[in-house]
Amino acid sequence: MARQVTITLNVAATGRSEVERLATPVLDRIGGYGDLTAEPYWKIEGTWMVTADLGVRDGESVALVGEVLGLLGVEATIEGDDDVADAVWFDERTPFEGIDWISISASHPAGEPPETEDLVPLPPDLAQHETDTLLTMLRGEDDGRR
Repeated sequence: MARQVTITLNVAATGRSEVERLATPVLDRIGGYGDLTAEPYWKIEGTWMVTADLGVRDGESVALVGEVLGLLGVEATIEGDDDVADAVWFDERTPFEGIDWISISASHPAGEPPETEDLVPLPPDLAQHETDTLLTMLRGEDDGRR
């Protein structure tokens, strides 16, 4: 099962060059990554949100999030199920300079519909007299006539 994996870092930095210097060691521990965005984080002045696409990977979401946590050498509670999962790591004793928190998520890749179960076929339509009989029985109004 393929899942899109993404990591977001909250980086305490004064500018883009410092963001890159602080985020690169974290991202390098994971290995390869794709598109990367870095924007000032409006909620916490002096921090930036850095989001990296870790690509579409085979596996269940909980396992994929756990794998990335393992590569980073940190522990966090993973919430979700096989289809969609995420974890947020936060620790004041960070092993990563300038990193306040890390969020990792895995879910269905964009453009790929989630898995669905086959629909259970409905019974054929009942004739009107059969429907009336069934409703009478369900209402508890069955007088014994059918």
